[in-house]
Order: sequence, then C-alpha cells, then structure tokens
Amino acid sequence: MRVFGSVSTTTFVAMALFVTLCVTIAHGYTFNTKYIGIDQGWPQNPPEQFKHPFATTKNRGSSMNSNDPQFEYFKQYRDHFDPTDLNTFSQRFVVNDEYFFAYDKLSPVFLFIGAEGPLSTRWVKQGIMAEYGQKTGALLIALEHRYYGESIVTSDLSTPNLKYLTTYQALEDIAYFIQNYPHDNGNDLLSRPWIVYGGSYGGSLAAWARLKFPNLIAGAISSSGPFDPVIDFQDYLAVAQNAFEYYGGKECVDSLEKANRELYEQFFQPRRQDLLNNLTQRLNLCTPLSVNNTAIDTRSFFQSLTDSFMGIVQYNKENLPPSQTLNIKKVCNAINSSSSKLDTLIEVHNMVNGKDQCRPWDFNWQVQQLSDLTPGSQSAGRCWIYQTCTMFGFYQTNLGQVRAFGNYPLQQWGLSFFEQICTEAYGNDINFKNLEQLSNRFNSTMSAREWRASGVIFTNGNIDPWSSLSILDKNNQYLWNYSHFIPGTSHCATLYPTVDTDVPALTEARRLILQQLGSILQNFPYTRSK
Repeated sequence: MRVFGSVSTTTFVAMALFVTLCVTIAHGYTFNTKYIGIDQGWPQNPPEQFKHPFATTKNRGSSMNSNDPQFEYFKQYRDHFDPTDLNTFSQRFVVNDEYFFAYDKLSPVFLFIGAEGPLSTRWVKQGIMAEYGQKTGALLIALEHRYYGESIVTSDLSTPNLKYLTTYQALEDIAYFIQNYPHDNGNDLLSRPWIVYGGSYGGSLAAWARLKFPNLIAGAISSSGPFDPVIDFQDYLAVAQNAFEYYGGKECVDSLEKANRELYEQFFQPRRQDLLNNLTQRLNLCTPLSVNNTAIDTRSFFQSLTDSFMGIVQYNKENLPPSQTLNIKKVCNAINSSSSKLDTLIEVHNMVNGKDQCRPWDFNWQVQQLSDLTPGSQSAGRCWIYQTCTMFGFYQTNLGQVRAFGNYPLQQWGLSFFEQICTEAYGNDINFKNLEQLSNRFNSTMSAREWRASGVIFTNGNIDPWSSLSILDKNNQYLWNYSHFIPGTSHCATLYPTVDTDVPALTEARRLILQQLGSILQNFPYTRSK
C-alpha cells in the first residue's frame, strides 16, 4: 500500500553520526533601515567600470557576472601554528560580484563559510546571503573548508595526515583568506565591513571567526550553529520526538512507537531466518539480516532506520518544494491514518532511502566507508567523523530516553557504539578518554558555553534538534547580538531562498535579521573593533 504516492526525496545514507550539514541549495534545496543601499538611492545598475573590480585577477575561470560563477583557488598554508612549515594547499572559493557597489567604500563583503562537505557555487547565487547582498550592494564570496571537496590538504587521509583537520586551523584559514584576498584595481576590500555567514557547523565557524578576529570581521550570521560540543547528545532524539508531536500530536508519537515495537516483535524477537529474509527484501537491504548478527550489528541496523527520521526532522520542509518533500506533517498524517503502522513505517524508510538503491546498515560497512583514505569530494564522511572523534562528539545516542524510535535494548545504542567506530576507522589512539579532554579544552578556549562576543546574529528553529546546543539567549550583554528562535522551522531555515511557502515566523525573522544586519553595518568600523 502506497500512502504518499510518488515523492522525490534526498537519500540519507545510514552512518554512525547524522551530520550537521546544511543541505546545499542544489535541490531548490537551505524594512526600514538606512543602511540598505537601494533605500538610500544607490543605483541598481552601477557603471560598468565599477561593476567588475576583479576582472584582471589571474586564473579567473570566467566573467564574474556569468550565471554560473566559476571556482577559483587560493594558496593557503597547511599549518598556521608552525612558523617553519611553509607547505601550502589550494583552497577553493567562488565569487559573485553582480550586486557589488565597488565605488562605494562602505559596500560590504559577505563571506559564506563552507563546512563539512563540498562547496556549492549556489551559495553566492541563491539564498539569504545573495538576497541581502542584492539589497546592500555586497560582494559575495564562499570559501570551502579545508579537507572537504577539492580543498585537498594532504596526499591521503590516513590518520596522521588528518592532524591538520581542526577547527583551529579552519578559523585561521578564514583570517588569512580575508587578509590576503586579491585587491585589484585599488579596491581595498580589507577596509570594508566583512560579514561572515554559515549554517550548522559553518554557522559555528562564522560566530567563532567573529569572536576570534573582530579586527577583520564586523559581524556574523550564524544559522543553526551548535556551540556546546557535548559528546553524548541525547537531546537530539528528544527534540526530534517533540517535532513529530508538534506537527502530529501525541497520536503521531504513539503511532511511531507502535510501529517500531511491531517491527522488533515481528521480525527480531522470534529469531527466525525466514522472517529476517522477508524484512531484508521489504527494506531492500544491501546486506541480508541474519540470526547470527551480533548485538552491535542489530544496533547498527536500528540506528540506520532512526537516521531516516532524523533526516526528515532535521531538514523538514527547508530543502525542497512542499510537493516534493517528505516532511514531518506528511509522515504523521500517513501513519496516524494508517491501519497498519508497521507497513507505513517501512514505506517511509524506503522513500527516504530511494527505491532504486539498497539500504546499507551493517556496522562493518560503516567502518569500511570511513576507512577510505582517498581525498576529494567523496571523502566528507571520513573527515567529518574524524572531527567528531577528536573534538566535538555530537553523538546522537538512544538510551531509551524517547519512545518513538524503539524501546527494546537492541533498538538502542550508546557512546560505546560510536567509540568503536572511531577506534576501528582511525586507530586505537582515537578514543573517548582523549576526546573528553579535547572537547573540554575547546570549550574553555572558544567561549562555547557562555558567549562573549558582539556582532553575531544567531538563528534557530524549534524543530531543529541542533537548536538545543545553540545560543538562544536574547538578553546577551554584548552589543549587536541578536537571537531568533523561529517556530515551525528546522535546520538552517534562514539560509535558504525566500519562497512563498515560508511560514510567517520565518518571513518576519528574515525581515528583522536584515534590520539587525543594517545596524551592524551602520556602526562600522566601530563594530569591527568591539
């Protein structure tokens, strides 16, 4: 029985950790202030000699005003903390100057900070940074994070070669890029207000960059950035369950609980191979289930299924048009009205995974995927999980604290599950005893648990599980700090392009953010030094 009909969805591959990444806008998918340029009478079509200030930059792939800006490469130092290490790598970036008022020395520079995945050129063409850039006459730049995409630092991704993959190095990359970006034709970008944007981990980087380099960066817009690197992130599934209740009421949580209980009792409790074969076929699993599966494999299986719902909650409606989105409301409506909760549950899993490919789930597969040492656009998994194993944690455990995703012991997983992934993929030295010390050191140096910087606009959604680790305090004592907690929105909602179906609270938040951005820019250069 098909409940939803034909729906195109993003495939969420089951991994050991549901990453923070804001999905690229590639799918279509995330006022009243004097500063806004057009309101001040600035021309919408500047003279041609001012419109392309970087036209002579060497190695530029195509006209900056083309419909598809081309990637460029910046020579970046491999290690910012060893003054004797002069090795460099090519860091990828992209520029869009079609809105830039080069002749006005207060026209800002907006820098989008890439995170744990390949950079997309769309961040300088679509989304809120581009929309605000059009209103303020900004130069738009996006910078790829070291080790991700084509910003390859080392010849391979062996564990010793990953030592340069740290947030500390990434922040120094941002500062060095700003200070050494080509300033052609007498156009000194360093004297202009730089505003950094980012979502999820990139949102954290944006705020931390403002915290660490106020002399270079006038302000930051941080969308869904987590700032409290907890190792055991139990609240993730708690917020996810609340999201299903927010849209579908207690009935939706009851239905999910019933379906997951039936799944375990019908297929796993009897320990019959014929039943497991049937489930293997219904879920199109890459590796057949077996009565001989270990406990960690069974937990890996249920963890991969929970990933389906983590993806639905984390991205909800922000990635795709409503007609193409498997969102929380559709899932709740379907499972609440279904006569067979289990059948609907299996159908949801299949739609999330994609009908044309099998679902990976077993523990060894996860370790194998993370053990590929080849750098490039397909290596994001190994790189990001390494960052969680050595600095952040963020492990979304299920210890029975929520009921929607399974109450039986083998349907649950704790920190030992993730620690085993870390040690098997990266070596015995990568363990949680070291992680706890590294995480605490980061918290103490980066003001993670008590924000102490000005000029940052924090945005979060009540549906987003990552909001529980973000900055929600609206009464921060520092100047030009603003926090928006937006009902009915999830991960990175404020970054995506404005559409007619945006909830009213999101529309209002974007209007206020633009005003607050105007306040930061109006007070430049004072904001740069405070």
